[in-house]
Amino acid sequence: MSSYVNFFIKVNDSVPMVHLTDFSRSHVIYDIASTTGAPYGATKQVTAELARTMTELARERLTSYEHSLAEYNEQKVLIAQFNNSVEEKLQAISEYAEIIEELKEYIDETRYAEDFFMTLEMIIDDLRWTSTPTHQGVYFGIEVPE
Repeated sequence: MSSYVNFFIKVNDSVPMVHLTDFSRSHVIYDIASTTGAPYGATKQVTAELARTMTELARERLTSYEHSLAEYNEQKVLIAQFNNSVEEKLQAISEYAEIIEELKEYIDETRYAEDFFMTLEMIIDDLRWTSTPTHQGVYFGIEVPE
């Protein structure tokens, strides 16, 4: 069974929340949202502080992935200097190349997550300064009933 984290904007109490987007359990945004307290079967308001925390978590992961990518690229270069057979070197390089491609995908997804959470910060900030008192904010939740 697939699970999703949903993001909404609540305009006012008389209008249902507007669904912004959702992310599946396999996405980094789901993981960060669940780590930072997205409730199951309900919604919780995303404060500016919480959005900043989610942005920072994405940045920390991004830094870690980029560091790992640099290390694997260095190791891939060193493999050529090993005293092993050409076949063994090619096998090892191929394995590292797969890991490197996977890390690049994680980096792309995590950059997207960082941008998403920064956008939430901006939306929340804009809603806070609006002169219209009906804006209630951004909410999130896991498996929120429609």
